[in-house]
Amino acid sequence: MLRESFRLFQRFYRIVDAGWIALAWVIAYWVRFTTGWIPVYFGVPPFKAYVAHLPLVLLVWMAALSYGGVYRTDRWWNVAGEWKALARSSVVAMVLLVSIIYLSTKVEFSRIFYACFLCLAFVGLVSIRRILRGLVQRSRRNVSGSRRVLLVGDNTFVAPFCENVGLHPETGLTIRGQLLAEGEREGTGIPVVLGDYSAIR
Repeated sequence: MLRESFRLFQRFYRIVDAGWIALAWVIAYWVRFTTGWIPVYFGVPPFKAYVAHLPLVLLVWMAALSYGGVYRTDRWWNVAGEWKALARSSVVAMVLLVSIIYLSTKVEFSRIFYACFLCLAFVGLVSIRRILRGLVQRSRRNVSGSRRVLLVGDNTFVAPFCENVGLHPETGLTIRGQLLAEGEREGTGIPVVLGDYSAIR
C-alpha cells in the first residue's frame, strides 16, 4: 500500500513538474521581452520561435530530473537531498538544452532569457514540493488517514526508520510496535507486540 502511494506521488509530481516547466518557459519570455523590466536592444523575437522549442524543453528537462534521481522514493525522506538533486538536474538540463538547440538549429536565444527560465524552473520545482508536502501533512493529521505499522527487523534499521517517520508526519504512518529478531533485545523505545520471531512459529 505504501509503495503504491509513492508511485502515485511520483506520477503526480511528474505531471505537475512538466506543467510548471512549460509555464516557466512562457513566463521567462514574458519577463525578458514583454515587461520592460530588462532592456531589449536587438528587437523582440517572435513568441512562436520560443514556443516551437517547448516539446524539446520538456523532453530534456524531464529526462534530466528522472536521471538525476529526483523521483526516487527516498527523496521523500530527505528534503535537503531532494533540493540538491533538483539543483544538479536543473543545471544539467539547462546545459543540455542550450547545446541541443544551438547545435541542431543554430538559433541563439537570449542568455538573460535562459537565466530567467533556469531560476523560475528551480524555484518553482522547490516551491511545489514544499506546498504539496504541507498539504499532505495537513491531511495526514487526520487520524482516519493514518496507517498503523508493525516493524519487523533488527534495531540497526528500525531506529533510523522511526526517526524518519517522526520527522515526516506527512507520511501518515503510526508505529504500533516491533517484532524482534531471535535473541535480540529491546533498544529502540518501541513497544514489542509479539516478542521475537520464535513467538509466531
